[in-house]
Amino acid sequence: VTMVLPRIPQWVLEQGLQLKVVVAFVLTPQGILSSVHLEESSGYSDVDSAVLEAVRKWKFKAVRSNRLVRGRLPYKIIPK
Repeated sequence: VTMVLPRIPQWVLEQGLQLKVVVAFVLTPQGILSSVHLEESSGYSDVDSAVLEAVRKWKFKAVRSNRLVRGRLPYKIIPK
């Protein structure tokens, strides 16, 4: 329902770095991310923090289930 984009530091874009962050998560039936943590770092803590902060704000539709959904999100940063 809602996807917030991370605020990538300007220096990453200026240097043209292509980075990847992998985020692991648990999604509740209510559409709320109850657990979000870094599974694979970009190598830059400020980039990792920006991605985690954005993903934690994502919202999903509720579903008719009592099961939690676990997943992985590879997030790629590709400057234009």
